[in-house]
Amino acid sequence: MRQKIKVGGLLLGIALAQAVLAQPSHSTGRGAYTCVDSQGRRLLSDRPIPECIDREQRLLGASGVELKRIGPVQTEHERAQAAAQAAHQRAEQERQLEQQRIDRALLQRYPNQAAHDAERREHLQQLDERQNLARARLQQLELVRLQTYKDMAHYYAQSEQPPARLVRQLEDADEAIAAQRRSIETNEVRRNRTLLRFDDELQHLHKLWAEQAAARQQVIISE
Repeated sequence: MRQKIKVGGLLLGIALAQAVLAQPSHSTGRGAYTCVDSQGRRLLSDRPIPECIDREQRLLGASGVELKRIGPVQTEHERAQAAAQAAHQRAEQERQLEQQRIDRALLQRYPNQAAHDAERREHLQQLDERQNLARARLQQLELVRLQTYKDMAHYYAQSEQPPARLVRQLEDADEAIAAQRRSIETNEVRRNRTLLRFDDELQHLHKLWAEQAAARQQVIISE
C-alpha cells in the first residue's frame, strides 16, 4: 500500500510539472525558466531564476521545448575583463588597418628597390653635407680659440692680466666648440637612425613586393 502511495505521488509530481510547463508565462508570455542551482535542485519559474544567476538557465516554451539558453550574469570583474578584451581587439584591428594603409603608401612611393635606393642616397647625402659643414665650422672655432689663447699667452708671458675682451672671447669659443661638437654627435646619431630606418624599410618592402608579385601571378593564372 505504501509503495502505491509513493508511485502515485511521483506521477502526481510529474503531472504538476508538465502542467506548469504547459501554462503560459504571466510575465514573459513565452514559457518557463529552468535550471539546477548550486545545491543540485532543479528549479522552475516563469521568470529568470535569481538562484541561478551564476549559471546557465534554459527557457522552455509552452510545450516544454527549449527556446534558448541564457548564460550566467557576469560579475563586475568579468565585465571589466570582457571590456578590456574587446578594447584590445578593437585596438588590434585599428593597428592592422593602419599597417595596411602604411603598406599601401610604401608600395606607391617605392614601386621597386631602385626608387628606394635613390631616396636613401638622397637622405644620406643631405646628412653628410650637413655634417661636413658642422665639422668645418668646428675647425674655424678651434682656430679662433687657438689664436685667442696665443694672444692671452702673450700677456701672461709679461706677467700681465689679459684684457677682459680676450677672456670673454676664449669663453665664447669654448662654449661654441662644445655646442658644435654636440651638434656633430647629434648628426651622427641621426645618420645611423636613418640607415637603420631604410634597412628595416627595405626588408619590409621585399616582403610586400613578393606578396604583390604573387597576387599578380594569381590573377594571371585565374584569367
